[in-house]
Amino acid sequence: MPHALKYEFTIFADYLQGEQDAPTRHEYVDGQIYAMSGASATHNIIAGELFAALHSKTEPPCHVFISDMKVLIKQQDKQFAYYPDLMVSCEKDTDNAYYREQAILLVEVLSPATQRTDLGEKLANYTLIPKFARISHCVARHTTCAALSSPYQLES
Repeated sequence: MPHALKYEFTIFADYLQGEQDAPTRHEYVDGQIYAMSGASATHNIIAGELFAALHSKTEPPCHVFISDMKVLIKQQDKQFAYYPDLMVSCEKDTDNAYYREQAILLVEVLSPATQRTDLGEKLANYTLIPKFARISHCVARHTTCAALSSPYQLES
């Protein structure tokens, strides 16, 4: 007889503590922790070029973060922490060195392996961020970008 998988709930503070020393990055989805896969050379080139373009146009208090800074999303009693490929946050007075809660731009470089999650679960949760302005998705295999802006309509 098949057995159901048992998932253990992890509190966010424990996830953050474990993530600081983990050799692999993980995303946090309402108490569940999921390991992230590595990225291709094309993915890194696209993300790097976008970072350079955004960094040259961003002034304090805003900062551009690339792939290792988490965005934290809170919805009622649920929490989600993702590593977007790029994030712009103008969050002031934060003492947290590992995540931001007030992103104004999130970029995900899409690949066949990540597209379903990026355009499904993550997009739905990203739109919950207060004062959120824009989501961009770049397709790695075609190097074209599309943006979603309020009220989250696809632009090209």
